[in-house]
Amino acid sequence: MTRTLYSVVALCFFASLLVPSALAQSGKISGRVTDAGTGEPIPGANVIVVETGQGAAADLDGFYTILNVSPGSTDLRVTSIGYAEQIIEGVDVNIGQTATVNVQLREEGLGIETLVVQAERPVVETDVSNSRLNVSAAEIEALPAPDITSVVGLQAGIQGLSVRGSGSDEISFQVNGQVLRDERNNAPVTSIPLSSVSEVQVQTGGFNAEFGNVRSGVVNVVTKEGDEERYEADVQIRLSPATQKHFGQLANDLDSYWIRPFLDPEVAFTGTANGAWSEATQQQYPGFPGWVAVSEGLLADGDPSNDMTPEALQQAFLWQHRKSFEITDPDYDTDIGFGGPVPGISRALGNLRFYAAYRREEDLYLLPLHTDRYEEQTGQIKLTSNVASGMKLSVEGRLIEQGGTGASRSGQPGFFRSSQGIANNLTAVSFIDSRIFSGDYWGPSQVNRNQVGATFTHLVSPTTFYEVRANRLQTNYDTNPGPRRDETPVVFF
Repeated sequence: MTRTLYSVVALCFFASLLVPSALAQSGKISGRVTDAGTGEPIPGANVIVVETGQGAAADLDGFYTILNVSPGSTDLRVTSIGYAEQIIEGVDVNIGQTATVNVQLREEGLGIETLVVQAERPVVETDVSNSRLNVSAAEIEALPAPDITSVVGLQAGIQGLSVRGSGSDEISFQVNGQVLRDERNNAPVTSIPLSSVSEVQVQTGGFNAEFGNVRSGVVNVVTKEGDEERYEADVQIRLSPATQKHFGQLANDLDSYWIRPFLDPEVAFTGTANGAWSEATQQQYPGFPGWVAVSEGLLADGDPSNDMTPEALQQAFLWQHRKSFEITDPDYDTDIGFGGPVPGISRALGNLRFYAAYRREEDLYLLPLHTDRYEEQTGQIKLTSNVASGMKLSVEGRLIEQGGTGASRSGQPGFFRSSQGIANNLTAVSFIDSRIFSGDYWGPSQVNRNQVGATFTHLVSPTTFYEVRANRLQTNYDTNPGPRRDETPVVFF
């Protein structure tokens, strides 16, 4: 490669860093500071974000801009010599958007030490040209949602992670600007503890070209980074008592569709058409010639290895259908988050703080398959440091484990999750009886993921900053057939 080409590539790279990207997982605050009496600008007025100490000074025309502000609700402190200090509470900062806050300061001679006002949310956000939804941590806590998928799915025009009729594999799912997706099927990896979420943003149209591998929507998740001064904890536990997940009888009930014709003494040995059942009853169950007829057929087929008495055949049937369908354990979801300054070394390392979170979920299946439930757990930690003035470094790690019954018999990715998904695989297909009563029709599946990422942010000037990100996601799959069938005889004749 020639020196000229190297120069062009390097120039394009650094230029791309210096352009505020739509991928940035932060917002900004801007506005104008003026005199409440005269309306004249107040040059040099200081505007400070109370929670983080970020700030800016107003220019000669009173305008100011604070970049790289973490999303969420924040407070501003505005001061200037000769004017009363003013606190603006509840400024909403959204991902990639500008919160406009205009301030009018009153002269100090009025006897007011500090004036506290409440920020107002604008009816029209002038810097938003696309279809965008923002959900804050406070709003997430009020939603009946156990996970990120449910939070997104409760927004208008979205069903699950399906945006505008497209599948979940056609959206871009990002956490702190880092894309999380399964490389086998492009499905989003949404196993994020809700206790660690600061804000969720959903874009359903009008997003820019820098979002690759996306057709229908973009989901941005920003996680908490821990407070510099205090510790905080968030614990959420959801529990659903053990109960069956369908109407009607269990599949192994003596009067069920799959059992009664083969065990009811009125028809089991002589057949459902022997006259003991009414015509209406016969239409409710599969037709069966009776164990006597089955035994006679085996005796007449010339193969002595399968000759069995009617009683032995019925006992073999009971063994094959011995599976229990009772749900005895509850469904539950545990979500725990904890964060704050790192003890002992926080001040020495740029106010080093952390936020750790853990989530575990167990959902019992509609009926036991190879496993009787789906299990998922996620542990993650995020470390953040103000390494120097205007510089911030965040490093995060995440471990995710998923286990259950695979939804494919050919090793394709995916688990059985919902009752509807299982029911759909038990209707209008062959071998329904085997799918219900055999635990080996579908095999076990296990997926382990580990992700490490880092984000470095540098505020070059009051109006320019850049971000550098690194991300690594590794996934290990174990989707194998179940064990070979046990051929040990259980019925002797």
